[in-house]
Amino acid sequence: MVVLEGLAVGALNANQLAPTGEANLFKQLSAMPLYDIERIYCLANDDANDVTEFNTYTHDIEGLAIETITTERWHQLVANAKHVLNF
Repeated sequence: MVVLEGLAVGALNANQLAPTGEANLFKQLSAMPLYDIERIYCLANDDANDVTEFNTYTHDIEGLAIETITTERWHQLVANAKHVLNF
């Protein structure tokens, strides 16, 4: 499971301008289906406007669904996960 929040959601923009010397993360995210990752979650604040903003900002990448979730849904996913890594 991959969860993006805050500024990391910008990595879903195919036209992002990566900082000098750093890679465009969109290309790496686009490769996730090769690793059997079929969905990326975007963690929105519990503010309804934030959820709406993410829904209009994100789009599906071929073979990879993008789903905006609330903090409550995030807690449910973590509780049911076998492994959780945080970077």
